[in-house]
Amino acid sequence: PLSKELMAAGEWLYGWWRVTFEGYRGSYADAGFTPFGWRIMACVFGSLVPPMMYLVARRLWPDRFFALAAGVLTCFDGMFFVQSRIGMIDIFPIFLILLAYYGFLTHLRSRTTRESMITLLVTGVLLGLAVSAKWIALAAWASIVFFLFARWFRRHVNVRLGSGESYWEWGTGEG
Repeated sequence: PLSKELMAAGEWLYGWWRVTFEGYRGSYADAGFTPFGWRIMACVFGSLVPPMMYLVARRLWPDRFFALAAGVLTCFDGMFFVQSRIGMIDIFPIFLILLAYYGFLTHLRSRTTRESMITLLVTGVLLGLAVSAKWIALAAWASIVFFLFARWFRRHVNVRLGSGESYWEWGTGEG
């Protein structure tokens, strides 16, 4: 329902604009129920996807060229272009999933326990918003839970290899 509420907010805002500045008579909701009204919020969110992709790519790999290439290629992807210009609900969870991944990548780099808990809470809220926009965001939730479990497993479980005394720890480069 969140995607539909965002589209309705765009209709209401456009209706407010028409009543206030264009002299339309009637309620805001009736004035905004036009093709422009139900497409404006998808256009706003779709326009925010390339900068969000830049930020996620920059957080993944701190190379400005890589992040810029990811943002520019997102601009030229036909799906983002079409989904953000028509009255469909698919662009809202895409933006919220990217925002949640950015929050999660920030969580992975947190240095203090307080910062870690705050960023994990923000990631959870963003994932909840994404799931309330469309159920497909559960895949993003599952991937984040997988990485959290893998990180916990790496920190707390040592896997014994062979019969010797050697242990293999993930991420240390030792074997």
